Amino acid sequence: MSLPQDALTPVERSPAYARRRLRVELRRLRERLGPALTQRSVGERLGWSPSKLMRIEKGHVRVRQTDLEALLRLYGVEHDPLAAELLGWQRLGRGPASHTASYREVLSKTFADYLDEEEAAATIRAYEPMLIPGPLQTPAYARAALLRFAPLAAAAAAGAGRGDGDAAHIPAEAIDRRVEVRQLRQRLLTERRGLNGVFVVTEAALRLWVGNERGNRELMVEQLEHLRALNRDYDNIDIHVMPESAGLFSPLMLSPFVVLEFDDGELLMLRETLPESEMIREDSVEVSTARDAFEDMKALAAPPESLDAFLDAAIGRIAPA
Repeated sequence: MSLPQDALTPVERSPAYARRRLRVELRRLRERLGPALTQRSVGERLGWSPSKLMRIEKGHVRVRQTDLEALLRLYGVEHDPLAAELLGWQRLGRGPASHTASYREVLSKTFADYLDEEEAAATIRAYEPMLIPGPLQTPAYARAALLRFAPLAAAAAAGAGRGDGDAAHIPAEAIDRRVEVRQLRQRLLTERRGLNGVFVVTEAALRLWVGNERGNRELMVEQLEHLRALNRDYDNIDIHVMPESAGLFSPLMLSPFVVLEFDDGELLMLRETLPESEMIREDSVEVSTARDAFEDMKALAAPPESLDAFLDAAIGRIAPA
C-alpha cells in the first residue's frame, strides 16, 4: 500500500508529501471497507461534524493525532504495521508548511493550494501555448509577464471593465513576491531529487515577446538561453517544443494546464483560466483525459534534443546577427 521509509527521497519526505500521503491512505482505508462507510457515516460514528472527514480527506485541514488514532480504531488497523507508518506521516506533516506558504496572501487560494500539492508530486506535466511555463521563467521574464497579465486577472476577478484601472492595480511588492514564488518552484526542480518536470511549449511561446515591447529584446534572449541551460544541465527537466506545423488538434491546447502525478499513481490537474484557475483532483475522468492529451502533444512535439535548434531560430528572429 505504501513505500518503505528508506525508499523515499528528500522531496517525498517533506511535510507536504507526508500530509498528502496520510490523507490518501486514510481515504483508501475507508473505501476498502465498502461503500456503506461514507464520510458522513464515519463522522456520525465518531461524533464529528458531517464535513470533518471530507475536509481531512481533501487536505483542507491537518489530521490531529487523536483523530488519526480514532480513525485507525474504526477501520480496524490500530495494531497493523500500517498504523505506525501513518502515525509517522502525521508527525512529519506537523512540520513547516510548504516552501511557498508564506506567499499565500499574494496568490489565489486555488493556486496556493495547488503549490502545496506540487511540492509533494513526483512528476509535473505542464503545457503552455503562449508563455514560457512559470517554473522555467527567469526573474526578468516572470516580472514582465506578471506586470502584463496579473492586472488583467485581477480586473476580471473584480468584474472590472476596461476603464476600471484601480480594480486591476497590483502593488509592486505583490509582483515581487509572485516572482519569488516562480523562482522557488524552479528550485524544486533544480535542487531536489525525486521530482521530474516534463514541459510542452509551443513554437509560438518561444517567439512571442512578453508585451510585444521592443525593449524586451535582451530579456527574451536571456529567457531562451535559460531554457537551453535547464534542458541541458538537468536530467529531470525535459522541454519539448510543439511546432506550428502540428496545428490545433485538441481543445486542451487552447489554455495552459498542468497535470501532477504522485508516486502512488494519483493525478491532479490545474487548468489555468481567467479569472480563477481550477484545480481538479484525481477522482475525475477529466484529469486522466488531460494526462492522455498531454502525452499525445508530447508525442507530436520535438524531443528535448531538438530544443537548441528551435531556440537558435527564435533568438535569430529576436536578435539577428
